[in-house]
Amino acid sequence: MYLINYRTGAGNEQADTLEDAMAAAEKNAAYTQADIHIEDKDGNVVARLPWVGCAAGEDDDVTVDFGEFGFYGEWEEYSPGDYPSSE
Repeated sequence: MYLINYRTGAGNEQADTLEDAMAAAEKNAAYTQADIHIEDKDGNVVARLPWVGCAAGEDDDVTVDFGEFGFYGEWEEYSPGDYPSSE
């Protein structure tokens, strides 16, 4: 089981697989100005969809676009316990 943590306090979702969690996060991403985290059953961040608070450039990898207001970049995946604690 994976938790999709939108990091807004407005509600999170669950999915059976990491792939399903990533797909649901992309489908339901909103303009929140916050990264989206996917956590495993132990609360470890195993994937992050980073928020970038400016318009995407030609060379940016864009997963979800909000025009001039920002976008979600490319997924970053982590082994359990390897997510950088400073983020």
